[in-house]
Amino acid sequence: MTMLVLDANVLIRAVLGSRVLFLLRTYAEQTDFLAPDTAFQEAREHLPSILERRKVPVAPAIAALRSLAELIQAIVLPS
Repeated sequence: MTMLVLDANVLIRAVLGSRVLFLLRTYAEQTDFLAPDTAFQEAREHLPSILERRKVPVAPAIAALRSLAELIQAIVLPS
């Protein structure tokens, strides 16, 4: 199985757009998607300001980010 490590930018694009989410769902059975837990944290920090500029509600986007955990495994990095 192929593994792909994603950063915060990809997580944000998965929440804001449809293409990244489509690709994640399409390849989920044949690819292990991983992201450092810090990438999820960074996405949670930056999404509100991005969404406010776009005049988009924050709560549904944060819920969508949480739901990405079904497709992307968060990896806890040692400190």
